[in-house]
Order: sequence, then structure tokens, then C-alpha cells
Amino acid sequence: MTAGWNVLGGCLLIFVLLRCFLHMTQDATEPLIVACGIPFFTPIYWMFRKKTNFYVWLRYHLPIYTLRLPGVRMYVVNSTTLITAVQRQNKLLAFAPIKVKAAIRLASPSKATINILESEAFGEIGSGEYANMFHKAIQTQLSPGSVEFQDMALASRQERMFGLYQWIREDMVMSITNAVYGPGNPFKYSYVREGFWEFESRMMYLLLGLSALAKGSIRARETIVESFRRYYASNGHRSGAGITRTRYEYNAKNQIPLEDIARFELGGMVALITNIVPTTFWVVYHIYSDPALLEACRNEVNGETCETNDPEGRKLRTICLSGLENSCPSLMAVVKEVLRLHTVGTSVRRVMEDHMLSGKYLLKKGSIVTIPGQVQHSDKAIWGQDAGQFNHERFLTPARHIPPSAFRAFGGGVSLCPGRHFATSMILAFTAMLIMRFDFVPVRGTWPRPTTERAGAWEVTPQPDEDIEVQIGFRNIGEKHQRWAFSLF
Repeated sequence: MTAGWNVLGGCLLIFVLLRCFLHMTQDATEPLIVACGIPFFTPIYWMFRKKTNFYVWLRYHLPIYTLRLPGVRMYVVNSTTLITAVQRQNKLLAFAPIKVKAAIRLASPSKATINILESEAFGEIGSGEYANMFHKAIQTQLSPGSVEFQDMALASRQERMFGLYQWIREDMVMSITNAVYGPGNPFKYSYVREGFWEFESRMMYLLLGLSALAKGSIRARETIVESFRRYYASNGHRSGAGITRTRYEYNAKNQIPLEDIARFELGGMVALITNIVPTTFWVVYHIYSDPALLEACRNEVNGETCETNDPEGRKLRTICLSGLENSCPSLMAVVKEVLRLHTVGTSVRRVMEDHMLSGKYLLKKGSIVTIPGQVQHSDKAIWGQDAGQFNHERFLTPARHIPPSAFRAFGGGVSLCPGRHFATSMILAFTAMLIMRFDFVPVRGTWPRPTTERAGAWEVTPQPDEDIEVQIGFRNIGEKHQRWAFSLF
């Protein structure tokens, strides 16, 4: 009995000491501390419990607040005004150190490469010269029309049943990687594709520095790296897209070894595949589950499709890519609404020097600033009372002014995704081809709304917990032998 009281007394003493330490080390001008029931540990518990829904579940009607975690302060920004203020301070509140640390943990490059990556990344003003210049170097190569989609065609299949997400994933991975890597695409080998999904499954442990819990991911990573090493060694990148050549040339110019150039491809593929694939699934799901919307999108895409004959006299239908974004309002509205409703990404910055944000809130050096996009995307004051529901028409006839910083599907400021135009083009092109060629019917008769409770905490666009079994069929008898292509204009 005495031992039990001693343990209880010890726990209470530790609790009191932690509370005292928490408040003694918190400046009065810092944002208000929340979720501090058990100091330092309550936020961690709920982060693991709520995963991608953590910030929405925790939602406080505060412009900014503080989460105290073991060894680090986290300032969570909710106010669109403060978001804009954060994005203006791209050196004092820097993204480069975050990006560099993530690249190191995911790719595990050599010590020499780590030294290059970290050069100035953690300097007094966080210039991160390598990371920042790399971002600028690839940006033009990911602009609209920078990647050829001419060879992107959906696999001709016999009518059959399959999981919709799985089918989209298989075809999208090949479409994306063929467009980026060209004829030597390492993803044409099934073991590379399987290795990528194995790597992805425990990627969060690598990002957290818990490599002991990610042995399967590490083994898969090495398999993928070796495949890309051979790709670059055989000059496969010379036949790839401009983004692939630019990445190689920039890294080679900065004396990154070939082995590590291959390693960095992991980050590029994670950014593209794991975001584009689930986003495309949700776009397809919402279109096909609404017959009126499906018809509207088909009519729009048909207006951007021309019919000619190929050199062999066969009928060829060509979809204009620029027209999809500029002249297909319903289709584009669906993509935007999916990005608003389903993306849960969080922008992250590191505080390089003590800074008084907007002259009111003290942000301490070494702390982390986060801007959870899901909080903005679900704010009823911004999007209306139906903010939690899918309604693509909010982008067709906006009933209210939406602050630019409230739509954060691609981040913002210096962390604005350089591949956003490429991603949007891929999603539009794939979806347009799909709705023009195929009909999908859910095997169970109705379209269920998939949940995303099991999504990984790192997923920007969560994938569904359960796939939807569908029956696929060509829209007309002659479609099976119909030829399709894309044009930029």
C-alpha cells in the first residue's frame, strides 16, 4: 500500500514540476499554450490518435496558439492575416531547413552530400542556398505544358471488375513516371513499383528519425536507388522530361555524387505520386457518383476534343490540354473542390531568430511554425455552412470572397509546391480521358463514401480506407479500338 502511495506521490510531483517548468519557460508574449493537460505529452498522444485530423479536432478559435512538445515549441497559425505575415518572412521563418532535414532522413545520402545540403541551411538567416536554388531551378520545368503527355494513355482492358483506387493507382503511376523519365523509366519494372509502395508504407518513421521501425522501407529504398543509379549511369535522363534533366544537371553541378542523385529521386516521386494518385481517385469518385456532374464534365471535355484521321487512316480523337483548364469550368471546379475538401497538408517553417509576428506574438528561435491547411479548408466562416461537404459549385459561382491564403492545397509562399501545374495537368488529363472512354458502375449498386481513418499522418491527400469495387465498360462498342491523344493547344 505504501509503495502505491509513493508511486502516486512521485507521479504528482513530476506533474507539478512539469507544469511549473512549462509556465516558467513560456514568455507572456508568446501565443497561448493549449493541449497541456499533461505537459509536453498530451499533444503527442492526440497527434497519434487523430493523425491527419489532429488540427481540426484541436481547433481553437485563436489566431495562433502554442503546442509544447518535448524539446520543441510548435506555433500553430490559424488566422489568414497571420498566415500572410508568416509567408512574408521567408528568411526569418524558413522552409529550407525543414526541406533539407526531410531529404536527408528519407534518402540517407552520403556525408559529403549532407554537408552540401546543410550549407547555409541552418545559418543565421536560414538562406539554405542549395535548397532554395534547387526549388527555383526546377520551377520552370514544372510549368504548364512543360511535360509531354502524348504517350499517356489508359490501358485497354477487357470489361471486368476491380478496385477503382487500385486501378487508378496502377495507371497513374505509369502515366506519371513515363512522362517524367521517358523510355528508360525505372517504374516499368514491377519490383520498383512494389518497392515504392513498401517504402511509402513506413515513410513516417523515417521522417521522424525512427529508422529502426522502418527496416522494410529501408530495404525497399535501396532497391529503388539501385534502379535509378543504373538509369542515370546509362544516361536515361537524357530522354526524360525537362524536369528530370534539370534535376540531374543541377545536382551534378553542385557535386552531388551519382549515387545520391539517384537517392533524391525518392523525394520527387513521393511528392508527385502520393499526392496525384489519391487526388485523382477523389476527382473520379465525385464525378462518377453524380450522374449530372458526369454528363456536364463529358460535355465540356467533348468541346475540347477534335476528331481527325491518323496517317494510317484510323480515327483519332485529340483532347486539348490547355482547354481542360480554361474551358471546362465544371471539371476544374471539381478538382479545386477535391483539393479543398480532401487535402490535409501542413506548411512548416523553422524560426531562425526570435521574431515578433505582426508586432504582437513572440516566436522563439529554433521553434516550428505550422499552418494546417485542413483548418483553413474546413472553416465555415470562409467557405460557408457546407464547408464539410463536397460542393463543386462553390468554385463555379463564388458567393463570397475567399482570401488567397485560405486555399492551401499546394502550400503557400516559399513552400508553394513547384509541381502544382504539372500535378493539375496530370489529374485533368487522366480524368478527361477516363470519362470520355469508360463507364464505371459500382458492384454494390450505389457509390459508398470511403473513409480515411487509417490514412498515414504524412499523407497530404489521404487515400481511402477501403477500395470501391466497380465494373468497367467502354462507353461504346468502337471505343476499344479508338485512338486518343493529347495536344497542348
